[in-house]
Amino acid sequence: DMDSDMGDDMGDDMDSDMGGPSMTSNPNYVLAEGDHTFTVSGSGFTPGLALFVLPCTVPGDPMTPENAAEAMAGMGQGDCNLGSLTPVVVGADGTFSVEVTATVGPNFAWGAGDAAGTESAGAAVFIGKPEGGVKAGFGSTAGSDGNSVAVPLAATIAAMTLLGGATLVSRRNA
Repeated sequence: DMDSDMGDDMGDDMDSDMGGPSMTSNPNYVLAEGDHTFTVSGSGFTPGLALFVLPCTVPGDPMTPENAAEAMAGMGQGDCNLGSLTPVVVGADGTFSVEVTATVGPNFAWGAGDAAGTESAGAAVFIGKPEGGVKAGFGSTAGSDGNSVAVPLAATIAAMTLLGGATLVSRRNA
């Protein structure tokens, strides 16, 4: 149980029935496009793993909380800003948290993964005011505010690549 380490704002809410890495963005809603600062947090990663957090633009139709998991399945290396990599090392409890700033536009999402391409996750950021509770990709509400979208991309996305074509997303057997 991660609650003791992570506090009331995350904990079990970030665990997915699918297992594996997941992450959230706080805030996950911004009122308008432009530069915003976020706290990006992840869980379920291998302790000590060196990750990169980077801003991405999800291709295709306008992303909504309802279609975010599916929409993010189409993300690839060309959809992320490789010039804005933020390195972070996963803690002993399998979690990380980092403050990052990016220019948010339509279909914005944070991605995170290791250079070897073994573990990754993503978190969508929406523009506008949240309406009601937003469900996570796998049937649980992520985050105590009820508006976070946690997407364990290792379970859902196989197309994203990072750093010289290495596969960013692959299944990790726990």
